[in-house]
Amino acid sequence: MCNLCHLKNYFLLLIEIQNLRRNRRHVVSTKNATKAKDTTIKISVPLLSEWRAQLCQSKSVTCSSGPPGPPGPPGTTGARGRRGQKGSTGNKGDRGIMGSPGKSGKQGIMGPAGLEGEPGTKGEKGDTGPTGMPGRKGEPGESISSPAVVVSPVTSTVNQGGTALFQCSASGNPEPAVAWSKLSNRSEIIQSAVSGGKLQLKHVTGSDGGLYQCSATNILGNSREVVRLIVNGKLLVMIILQNELFSSLKI
Repeated sequence: MCNLCHLKNYFLLLIEIQNLRRNRRHVVSTKNATKAKDTTIKISVPLLSEWRAQLCQSKSVTCSSGPPGPPGPPGTTGARGRRGQKGSTGNKGDRGIMGSPGKSGKQGIMGPAGLEGEPGTKGEKGDTGPTGMPGRKGEPGESISSPAVVVSPVTSTVNQGGTALFQCSASGNPEPAVAWSKLSNRSEIIQSAVSGGKLQLKHVTGSDGGLYQCSATNILGNSREVVRLIVNGKLLVMIILQNELFSSLKI
């Protein structure tokens, strides 16, 4: 009884295969027809697989493997898997070749002046340089001369308590230095009494009378002139007046 069932299924399988071949030959190349064909194939292939499995399980039927069918269409792309764990760090690679130098950058802004450094040690004296070219001849300078002295007055008579004045003019190049001195004791005159070669003695007394010398000195030598100061005392003044009085009475 089971054998008859298997034969029946086998005949149905053959009929189905013939129908599939017939549909392939007469398929209409339209969009709807293509969809219908795909639907038929999708429905029939599982059915054929089931029937063949049942038929091949029968002891009275020997099934042999047919040629492999064409590869099916690629399936849809699956979902992207999770990111794997980070791998371990690899070994350090060899040092690469040095590249060519880059272009020079723009000069930066000058910074503030640094602190002054300590003075360095003095260097050794260098060799004497060559003699320079002689300079131009200078203009002739002023001629030099020895001092010359002129005094005025040569003699001055002053009453006691009065003022005596002498002028000493000195010439020469370089300009000579002028000094007054009293010849009686070779002492210098008080500086306050001398001004620009002028000798002025105020409130003279009998001890101020005598000889005074004006000297002028420069690098070429010196020159001197002497003046005399006569101081009239009170007694001398009275004698002179008396002599003048007696002379007038005799007349």
